[in-house]
Amino acid sequence: MPSHSSKPDTSGAPSITSAPRYVDDKTLEREFPGVLRRATLQKMRRENRGPATYRFSRRVYYRLDEVLAWIESHRVSPTAERAA
Repeated sequence: MPSHSSKPDTSGAPSITSAPRYVDDKTLEREFPGVLRRATLQKMRRENRGPATYRFSRRVYYRLDEVLAWIESHRVSPTAERAA
């Protein structure tokens, strides 16, 4: 007789450890010193620029993976050296 497990089938469901990490502007400023200033993030948010934001109650958060992608999108590749 087959045994039936009482555990729900979670195959394919994301785990809590793989869920997106949300951070506030203070954390971004601390983690990226000289790159992301809190005042700059606030100004970009007012001007509808910068990385996407999420509002939970009265607090504003950023998804860390989206911030990293936004930073990468501003990468400037070096110009090719001119032949002498």
